[in-house]
Amino acid sequence: MKKIALVKYAKRKENITKVLDLITHDIQLYNKKNILIKVNLPGFKEIYSNTNVEAVEAIIEYLKKFPSIEKITIAEGSEGYYYTKNTEEIFKRFKYNTLERFNVNLLNLDAMEHNISVPITLLDGSRDSVRVVKPEYDYMISLVSPKTHDFLIVALTMANMIGFIHPKDKIKIYGIKYEDGTKRSLYSMPKYLKAIRVAHKNLTEVVARINPDLSIIDGQYGMEGKGPLKGSPVFHGFAIASTDFVKADALGAFVMGFKPDDIGYIHYAKKRNLGSTDFRAVIGERIDYVKFPYRAHPHYENQKKWRERRDVR
Repeated sequence: MKKIALVKYAKRKENITKVLDLITHDIQLYNKKNILIKVNLPGFKEIYSNTNVEAVEAIIEYLKKFPSIEKITIAEGSEGYYYTKNTEEIFKRFKYNTLERFNVNLLNLDAMEHNISVPITLLDGSRDSVRVVKPEYDYMISLVSPKTHDFLIVALTMANMIGFIHPKDKIKIYGIKYEDGTKRSLYSMPKYLKAIRVAHKNLTEVVARINPDLSIIDGQYGMEGKGPLKGSPVFHGFAIASTDFVKADALGAFVMGFKPDDIGYIHYAKKRNLGSTDFRAVIGERIDYVKFPYRAHPHYENQKKWRERRDVR
């Protein structure tokens, strides 16, 4: 049984350090050489949408304890359906260039060859595929801040895998092609209801093929309401870590005030045995001490309609 840790301290770095120490026996790094930290930087202006660089620093300092590690890469693919700003510009704006003093590399996933094909479903029920890149690494860490989402209800460490998709294919997660419009074009009913049904399944297809060895949720600040970009900040002051990414996201959703099985991609990932949603044996802080209900996205009542008949509990 993979452990899951939950802590709540006053400072971000303290949270990250403490939560990793609690599951250090699960984090098998002693023979690893090439570590990839997948951050989440979807916005050019929205501070609370993006992985905070201080959390990355805390992880790098933790990794420096392992003498076998020769290379640490910070990776993201920000381009796609949000902004015209590219990943390098977002790295610079949020001071990721300062991490180079640790002798780490910044990797723009959007600039790489996306040579893995993952099957997905479009709004009309037809089958298609997205192009995915999988860089070379021995161990991958997914590091995110918790936020509500306009289609997925919440965006946590599994949703972070969208960054590995080709910029022009990211929109396909929601059932349409790049040339057919933006996410905003999906907000009208009944198109929105179709989009949320395919989005959870399509994300699960990607996660089944590329997923983290270690998931970390930096909950110093979260985002509620109109996430993942236009929401309001929540000072929450917690961190979660697990080598089971499904369990990490399940606990993350729960401390945000949502039922894990009401999140489609968590439901499907569990169904496909990609991980567990049983976080009752959490170590560290009491869950009830950390739990704080986030204000859901305005479309929440419709977001919960992702289930089809065969998806009932």
